[in-house]
Amino acid sequence: MRARLALLCAAIALVACTSEDDDATRVVVTIDADETMRAQVASLRLRVDPDSQGGEATFDQTLAARSFDWPARTTVVPREGDASRTYLVEAIALDPSGAPLVIARAISGFVPGETRELRIELTAACLGVECAAEATCAAGQCVDARIAAASLPRFGQTGMDAGVDDAGTDPDGGVDACTPAATYADEDGDGFGDPATLETSCTVPDGRVTRAGDCDDTCDTCRPEGVEVCDGERDEDCDGTADEGCACTTGASRACPGASDVGECVAGTQRCVEGTWSVCGDRVDPLPETCDGGDEDCDGRVDEGLQRACEGACGTGTETCRAGEWQGCTVRAPRAETCNGMDDDCDGSTDEGVQSTFYRDADADTYGAATQTALGCRAPAGYVTRAGDCDDTCRTCRPGGRETCDGRLDEDCNGTVDQGCACTAGATRACPGGVDTGECSAGTQTCTGGTWGTCTGAVEPAAETCNARDDDCDARVDEGVQRACGPMTEVGVCRRGTQACSAGAWGTCSGAVSAGTESCNALDDDCDGTTDEGVRTTFYADADDDGYGVTSSAIQACMRPSGYATQGGDCDDARDDVRPGATETCDGIDQDCDERVDDGITCMPDAGARDAGTSTGVMDAGVPDDE
Repeated sequence: MRARLALLCAAIALVACTSEDDDATRVVVTIDADETMRAQVASLRLRVDPDSQGGEATFDQTLAARSFDWPARTTVVPREGDASRTYLVEAIALDPSGAPLVIARAISGFVPGETRELRIELTAACLGVECAAEATCAAGQCVDARIAAASLPRFGQTGMDAGVDDAGTDPDGGVDACTPAATYADEDGDGFGDPATLETSCTVPDGRVTRAGDCDDTCDTCRPEGVEVCDGERDEDCDGTADEGCACTTGASRACPGASDVGECVAGTQRCVEGTWSVCGDRVDPLPETCDGGDEDCDGRVDEGLQRACEGACGTGTETCRAGEWQGCTVRAPRAETCNGMDDDCDGSTDEGVQSTFYRDADADTYGAATQTALGCRAPAGYVTRAGDCDDTCRTCRPGGRETCDGRLDEDCNGTVDQGCACTAGATRACPGGVDTGECSAGTQTCTGGTWGTCTGAVEPAAETCNARDDDCDARVDEGVQRACGPMTEVGVCRRGTQACSAGAWGTCSGAVSAGTESCNALDDDCDGTTDEGVRTTFYADADDDGYGVTSSAIQACMRPSGYATQGGDCDDARDDVRPGATETCDGIDQDCDERVDDGITCMPDAGARDAGTSTGVMDAGVPDDE
């Protein structure tokens, strides 16, 4: 196997290889992939990092898949021979775009004086599975990435040699090196284990399985894919809910829904069979009530509402059932005649002496003509109960009608036409009190319903405007009309003036003050609400009188105050040799105020030394490792 290992190490060119016969503390990392992954992997990235106990310094290298053969190998050794150190190995399969396909991890350590093998598998079952930083994917599930160093096989031992010898054969029938897998305790032997018993091992021990999800490991029918049996106790399909989808618990019974036990009715019974209620048995439903002393309609009452017709002296009567027996016939006695089309007093005549007089109503105004009448209990078509219509061809002519002041009809049938009307409908007149002077007009009123209507077309006096017209109708034109002119606002020095109107035209603006150019005079010359803006000068306090002031002390004024300069930027206003543009000297002071000390000149600095770093412990091919 030594030749095979040397070949793989030379091909992957990650770290120097050592013989499995060397008595050295190290771990050979073997990275392999199934056929699906080998076809997809464009490059392989290998990272070796120390954990919190101080393993080897970080190693990170990516190689194109075409540059090595599977399986790929590299060697990890402890720094300074400290076998107590642990490490994290991370193998990342990348697609052609550089995106991760599968990430596999292992956290382990060293066995002093021995070379052990750590095998990492990249499988298609883990495509797209993302695990936490201290977990790895095995068979499509995230499991703990920690592997005890003592459980790693010795590199090259019989049965743990990756299945091949120097000649490429498998003479010992050995198995591939350990690929850690998640297993779970299966107490009830149903093929699913308790997730709380997760362990990672190279083989599946007796009493353990690789599938989790058992929610009750004392019940062999309780497992994922189990079938609920509607027992009211167990969650057979392990979905977190017992008996979901069950209408009832097997063996239970109940009264039939919607049934009654009142009267002659019987509710009946339903029984639960395999989670479903059976057909209702022994049920008796309500029936129509009969005269037998029983409650057939099951409403808690006996023989209620049962009646039948019978014949009596004054016609047909009614017989009622009580306690299962028909009572005697009840027939009405003769009564006063009413207008109903019946012989109420049983004398052989119908509606005698009780009929009403109705009057012909040809215009349908609910009043009829007294000369056309009819007798009956109900008004015939076209007849009404009220007389008094004075014109049965005029629908608006009736007692209580309203005169329309039309000069023709007596609408209220009182014998007089248009009484109480102030005018005749349709007549017009000038509005009383109207004015026709200047722009004004008196307007017109029209008679409607005997009353003069609202005045229309009237033009009332209005406020005088500058239009060469007499708007207020006082026989004068544009008198006393003025308006403001000039600036729209009176801010600063600006003031509005006045214009007078004459013969429809505005005169000259008088008394206006308009905005001018701002000058430094403590006045708002341009009338914008701000005084001396844009015309004042910025000055800076200059205590050392070197022509430069402190920028943060800036003020604005029309004239330079004493002790101020027109230029800022002084970084030390107590020294007149420190200012922008001053000559830098080798004294540790920033004379030119450019925030750099002694720049542009050569000074002698103190000597110093820096830490040269630490070795990585994992070297490229051909370079010795820390041992």
